[in-house]
Amino acid sequence: LKLTIPSYRAQKPSFTSSKFITKEFRLLSQIIDNDSLHILHLSTNKELIARSRYSDILPYKHNEVELSTGNLINASYIQTPFINSFIATQYPIKALNDFFYEMLIEKKIKYIVMLTNSDNTTSNEYWKNSTSHYSIKYTQKIHFNDSIIIRKFEINNTVEITQINFINWKDHSALNIFDTYKSFLDIFHVIDDHFSKEKSPILV
Repeated sequence: LKLTIPSYRAQKPSFTSSKFITKEFRLLSQIIDNDSLHILHLSTNKELIARSRYSDILPYKHNEVELSTGNLINASYIQTPFINSFIATQYPIKALNDFFYEMLIEKKIKYIVMLTNSDNTTSNEYWKNSTSHYSIKYTQKIHFNDSIIIRKFEINNTVEITQINFINWKDHSALNIFDTYKSFLDIFHVIDDHFSKEKSPILV
């Protein structure tokens, strides 16, 4: 794999370089060839399956996110060469918002990168929906460019979350990276300060 990154991006973090991306693909092939245990050890907890938007997409046991209350959520840690971990999770359905907000608070999440377009008529707008346990205050919306919307919301008037929504990747579809890579990389520019200053995970 070889990508050409425009020169004005050269001073940005190394995770945008073709060398880093090539290394990632090599690591993927090693996992597939040499680490069959990760394929076998999927979570089989029936309660977790019931709390998933897609019940056929489950976390591996070795990196699933555990909440201190014992509540279950379909989420996985993703380790990278950088200080910050990422947490990958599914877009929550409305009935599961309490568990989603609990994870945001407990794991000290400050940024959510949402990589799918939200259809306001059918999707759960979790950045607006209060529950009996959590008060949600939607505070700001910014159209960063044609591909990215930035939203801010608060949980219980104390925890501020910034959501970066990449709207050009529709659910159940493949991303055309050749048409969108510039906007896709802009996501990292928005969270540059987080990578250098914060230790809490970024939720994707």
